[in-house]
Amino acid sequence: MSGSRSYLAKGARPTIWVRVLAITLSLALACVVAEGGSYLAVSFLSRNPQTKTLIYHPPSISVMEYENYLRRRDPYLGWPSPEEMGGIRHDAFGSRRIPAFPEPGRECVTLYGDSFTYAVDVSDAEAWSNVLSRFLACRVGNFGVGGYGTDQSYLRLERNAADRAPITLLGIYPDDAIRNLTGDAYLAFGMFPASFKPRYSYSRGKLVLLPLRAVPSERLAEYSLHPERFLEDDMLLPGSPNGPVRAQFPFFLTLLRIAVSPRVRNWISGRPSWMNMYTPGDPSTGLETMQGIAEKFAALCAARDKRCAIVLFPTPKSYAYFEKTGQSALVGLAQALDSLGIRYLDLAPAIRRELSGRAYCDLVNAEGNCVGHFNAQGNELVARLIYKFLLEQEDMAALVRHASRE
Repeated sequence: MSGSRSYLAKGARPTIWVRVLAITLSLALACVVAEGGSYLAVSFLSRNPQTKTLIYHPPSISVMEYENYLRRRDPYLGWPSPEEMGGIRHDAFGSRRIPAFPEPGRECVTLYGDSFTYAVDVSDAEAWSNVLSRFLACRVGNFGVGGYGTDQSYLRLERNAADRAPITLLGIYPDDAIRNLTGDAYLAFGMFPASFKPRYSYSRGKLVLLPLRAVPSERLAEYSLHPERFLEDDMLLPGSPNGPVRAQFPFFLTLLRIAVSPRVRNWISGRPSWMNMYTPGDPSTGLETMQGIAEKFAALCAARDKRCAIVLFPTPKSYAYFEKTGQSALVGLAQALDSLGIRYLDLAPAIRRELSGRAYCDLVNAEGNCVGHFNAQGNELVARLIYKFLLEQEDMAALVRHASRE
């Protein structure tokens, strides 16, 4: 009997080891499949224009290209280069060309902001600044610059002492909150390597200006791999909560980090990816930074005896969010502006009233996937809405009527 038990015990050992081996191989296979699938998913996200900014790709730029950039860049704002003034994009005054009133000077209104203020992808004649000039019968100077954060837009106004217009509008596109958090636009866009910019850092209720940076040419390769060694105070550094994720082994963890990032969590919950940055107290300090810049804008306007307002542009996703919920995705900023007594026009509800059920995508250049800037029809609508807004402001209406008679 005891021999029989011994035989059974001895016979059971190979079965246990076979099971252990089978479980081990199954786990290993599952890990390989998960890692392989994660690698493919990360590769797809890296190539997709809509998601590539979630992943950090060390920029590639030669020392010669970089040194040429340093020679040509604006020493205070980063871009556009001083060489571009008087060229195709900007007249000698620094404004976009305004065919309706081509001669710089005697502007009744000036505009500052990013590419939505500049109105890329349409001609000078179709840009909403030129259309608004026609409506007002006076020149509207357009100092918008593609890729700008609100910080650069404000600083361009601050440095433009030649701007004597009685009215100034500051355009804010929602993505500007992301751009305001970095001193290198590459970290926000995932393109345009070596695009350093000034930015404001928010700390203890105050804004501190961090001027334009430069990396020594001999350390350019090091900067590309380790920007944190040069921009230690940046809010979009690779691996930071709001910055891109480094794509590295194990790719399953890379994919997990992407999935729990604020932008992806917003997207999963049906909100615009940047919406947390317009929430009071968010660790990104996006709203506080934007609010501080808006305060500086209002103070500068008062010091220069200007009448000023802010124009809030929607994204296709924020417009869809507004249609679905009835609430602006920029409600945090709107409430902050209300508390400061700063006038603003939120274009999302205004556009919805004008469209009367028609598709927002009809106003956008890339109509197939509803991304991109406003087309000529969209620019016409923006100009009409801002014209109406200006006429509704009693003090502004008086100023533009006076300017149009001169």
